[in-house]
Amino acid sequence: MVGLKAVRVLVVLLLSTLAGCSSQEPPAIKIQPAPDFTLGTEGGGTVTLAEHRGQVVLLDFWATWCPPCRVAIPQLVALQEKYRADGLRVIGLSLDPDPAELTAFLDRQTLNYPVARLDEATRHAYGGIPSIPYAYLVDRQGQIRHRYMGYSPDIKKQMEKDLRGLLGEPP
Repeated sequence: MVGLKAVRVLVVLLLSTLAGCSSQEPPAIKIQPAPDFTLGTEGGGTVTLAEHRGQVVLLDFWATWCPPCRVAIPQLVALQEKYRADGLRVIGLSLDPDPAELTAFLDRQTLNYPVARLDEATRHAYGGIPSIPYAYLVDRQGQIRHRYMGYSPDIKKQMEKDLRGLLGEPP
């Protein structure tokens, strides 16, 4: 019976983890200024939103333990590669509580964008981040124009469509 009980505990843990990774539609967005932040990156530097004014910024709130978040990473790398010259900047904001786990995860990845550990003040400024992955698309003037809750092929298509629209706007 101990084996069956352990399986049940694992199933409950898995389901509760996946429940935090949502693909439901976020509430309608009101265009508003994106809160600025200064966060330390895993590479030892810092990243701020203000330093990317004049560029379109995709803020990706994620964690290493979230399966849809991990699926999204190669897609975000591809978007950054495809649209970097047009002014896209992807910034990963990790909700991982253990810096060592995040560092180990990133050591196994090839990312072409900075990843910072999210602090509570920034998390609160962005509405608490109700579910992950959660992404905001910020225009060249620093306004939040789109947001995405979860990750799926449909969300990827909509994100790229919205991204192309913002990149086509004048600086």
